[in-house]
Amino acid sequence: MNLKKLSCTFAVFQLLVLSCFAGELRYPAGASKGYNTVPSSDFSDSSNSMQGKNAVTAPVYNPLSEANKLRQRRDVPADTVHPCNPADAFFSPFQRLVCDSLGLSVPVYGQSLLSNDAANFAPGSDVQASADYPVGPGDELLLKVWGSVDLSSRLVVDRNGAVFIPSVGNIPVAGTPFAQLDHVIGKAIAVYYKDLKISISMGQLRTIPVYLTGMAKTPGRLMVNSNSTLLNAIMEAGGVGAQGSLRRLELRRMGQTVGTFDLYDLLLKGDKSKDLRLQSGDVIFIPPVGAQVALLGPVKQPAIYELKGGETAQDLLLLVGGESVLSKEGQVQLEQIKHRKARSAKVLAQSELATFKLTNGDILQWQPLAMKYEGVVNLRSSLGLALRAEWKPGMRISDLIPDVDFLLTPKYWEDRSKGLFNTAIKTAAQETQANTIRSQSGQEINWDYAAIQRRDPKTFENKLISFNLAKALKKDPANDIQLQADDIVTIFTRNDMRSPIGSLPKYVTVEGEVAVPGVYQIKSNETLQDVVQRAGGLTEDGWLFAAELTRLSVREQQRKSLDEMADELEANTTSMSASKLQNATGQTAALEAKGQTELGKGLVDRIRKTQPSGRIVLGLLPDALEEDLPDATLEDGDRFYVPRKATTVAVSGQVYNRNAAFLYSSKKTLADYLNMAGGYKEDANEDQVYVMRADGSIIGSNNRGWLSKTALSQNALPGDLLIVPQKIDKTTWVKDAMDWTQILSNFATGVAAINVLGY
Repeated sequence: MNLKKLSCTFAVFQLLVLSCFAGELRYPAGASKGYNTVPSSDFSDSSNSMQGKNAVTAPVYNPLSEANKLRQRRDVPADTVHPCNPADAFFSPFQRLVCDSLGLSVPVYGQSLLSNDAANFAPGSDVQASADYPVGPGDELLLKVWGSVDLSSRLVVDRNGAVFIPSVGNIPVAGTPFAQLDHVIGKAIAVYYKDLKISISMGQLRTIPVYLTGMAKTPGRLMVNSNSTLLNAIMEAGGVGAQGSLRRLELRRMGQTVGTFDLYDLLLKGDKSKDLRLQSGDVIFIPPVGAQVALLGPVKQPAIYELKGGETAQDLLLLVGGESVLSKEGQVQLEQIKHRKARSAKVLAQSELATFKLTNGDILQWQPLAMKYEGVVNLRSSLGLALRAEWKPGMRISDLIPDVDFLLTPKYWEDRSKGLFNTAIKTAAQETQANTIRSQSGQEINWDYAAIQRRDPKTFENKLISFNLAKALKKDPANDIQLQADDIVTIFTRNDMRSPIGSLPKYVTVEGEVAVPGVYQIKSNETLQDVVQRAGGLTEDGWLFAAELTRLSVREQQRKSLDEMADELEANTTSMSASKLQNATGQTAALEAKGQTELGKGLVDRIRKTQPSGRIVLGLLPDALEEDLPDATLEDGDRFYVPRKATTVAVSGQVYNRNAAFLYSSKKTLADYLNMAGGYKEDANEDQVYVMRADGSIIGSNNRGWLSKTALSQNALPGDLLIVPQKIDKTTWVKDAMDWTQILSNFATGVAAINVLGY
């Protein structure tokens, strides 16, 4: 067979197989689970090019691409079994019956192959003819002669079946097999010329009329090239109708049936030997579809199949590839139409398949293999451990887990190495390393508790059996429990459930002016003084008065308190704004009320955005020593920072030298530093001056915390921050909504308050 012809034929076969096995293909990107209309421009425009033309070129196509195009059409169902939906288009009433019975949309095997666009796969007229191709009127021959005479000519077979060669004359070739043309034409030329060599190939093929009848999708007269076969013509004409047979395609010539073609031979066996070449005037008859049955479940190709007659269930099952590996051995569910009166259901044993004769409307459903394991014990943990081990009589926990290392999976070591390199990089979050250590400690195995989930084989009730993992690995009789088949052993980490506080590891961070800063694991009831001693004590520059102890639980409490205060202030702001706007008598009053409303909203927004530090004021004296540290019990996540002794005093707010910092002198009072900053400005609120100490506290001489003029005469301390507020209406207005002292008390320390209030 000529290589071009073989290539084209094989490509068509590829398409057929891909179309029918499209259940193994993925939907193209953008395609819905149902069917999408494909624009006509996506297909070749050569579908009508054979009609009324002598030349038809072979289309270029990609079988996989074309198969996907067929699947996207709305009039072609997906080639996979899927739940029924309103968008499904059914080819036959039997498909609808299966949908109504089982709720599944099942494709008709091979139907999606034959669509209007299948004409793209018709053979081209410029391909090389096979050796037995009979030359006829309209065919073009390409002749090349060399030797004593050189000649290159295009010869067209005329109506009389001959070709004309100058100096040689007419040479009859009609009906001559293509393989014998060299001999026939060479013999005629040799009469006039000697010592010649010739080469003949096919040019454009002639077109011939054929007739498509019966249950064709578009019956009628069809012009095809003379190299076309029965299948080519059917595909070019749009395929078999919804009620047409795929198993008895008949080719009739001169009133006689010259051949039948079973499309299943090609699709399921790869046999195309009965796909006969067409001749002019041939009639293709497609009879009505025969009996249909549905094969569902874990079989190689679940679909609706047409019967030829007399097949058993085993015959059809073997024809379509058999059961899949996930099919459960045993019984097959059968639904039938009984005497065209009612439907019935029964169960077929596997042994009955070989003798059970299929009838029209049968639905056979194989059962899937249950994901059941026999004779195994399951082990799992949140550390990434998951395995099944063979169960043996007398098997115990220590047999399933031979040693501790068995539980340490790659995920455990991966989590343990997290932060190894990136924690060396300085970041804004100074607790990075401490958090890494704490999170890794949470991934430690809980040696005190593990559990066995056991199912009763008779009642199927689950029972939970707990045991001490550490003791079980040491083969303690009370904890090294004997296992049963199907047991599930679960290993927990400390993060999986809340354990007693005393049993959990605790870590605190000690930083600043200590001999050995670091992250320390603390024992139960260990105090701040104990940890400072373990860190080597304070350095010479350490100043306990300004030390910062921050705690996660305090930070959360402060956050909650701030949110509550913001909610209250927002409610009061809304109420007061509405009242003032209602009572405003002039434009000025209205503008003032509106401005106060915006001021209140801004203050609420600042409060919500403020991040509390969680700092605890220790209440130490400026000259406190290590033994003066409070006997407060530390919590997991605490951070203790000891700074160097401050050497400055700062003044901020409504002074002429705003945000100025001055060297500390024990001989100077707060008033001295106020004067050094230039004194009060005209809009300074002299009655509400306050100072924030280095220990985070805010002090004053009266019960509201504001410094009186006489209080300013007291000596300053290193690190003091003297704040002079502005005398504006907002203080009076906010005091109506929420007192300043309430605002300051909600922050616990003055730093956050300063940020919120804008000083």
